[in-house]
Amino acid sequence: MASERRKYPRSELAVEIDCRLRGVTHRGKLTNVSQEGCCIEVKGEAVLPGDRVVLAPSKLLVLPATVAWTDGVKMGLTFASPMIGTMLDQFFTHQLHPEPGLTGPV
Repeated sequence: MASERRKYPRSELAVEIDCRLRGVTHRGKLTNVSQEGCCIEVKGEAVLPGDRVVLAPSKLLVLPATVAWTDGVKMGLTFASPMIGTMLDQFFTHQLHPEPGLTGPV
């Protein structure tokens, strides 16, 4: 089996995320993210390469993407801008591993 070559490294995750497809919001699981894209699992929605998707990891952060490939409930997304992957990775890294002493407003 040939090894996969990626332009950007992936960060493995397992976090819930809202995903808007064709005007309907679905709950999915983000399984990995790189600078230029991610992989999510969304049950019950048939998608095709080229479909547009909006990810919403929070109420204040929405990230446009395009479906690159599908495989059952999994889909690979390409972000509209490479900066999106970096933002998403940092967002979840901070959510899952907050810095000590940074717990929010007092």
